[in-house]
Amino acid sequence: MMRRFLFWSPIVLGVIFLLLLGYHRRAQAFAGQNDFTTFYAGGKLAGTGQLYSRAANVELTSGWWGRIWG
Repeated sequence: MMRRFLFWSPIVLGVIFLLLLGYHRRAQAFAGQNDFTTFYAGGKLAGTGQLYSRAANVELTSGWWGRIWG
């Protein structure tokens, strides 16, 4: 019985930790505020010389979603 407890306890604690971490960030996840915007803008700006330009990134992403998230 003790071996079973020692086997499963780190797994259960890890799942609880991940659930709490996700619960803490739920507002951003439900609003769609994730890394997709940044990665998509990087793909669009690749090869243009504006890849590392914050102004170009903000202009591109605000045109899609109408607001800036970071």
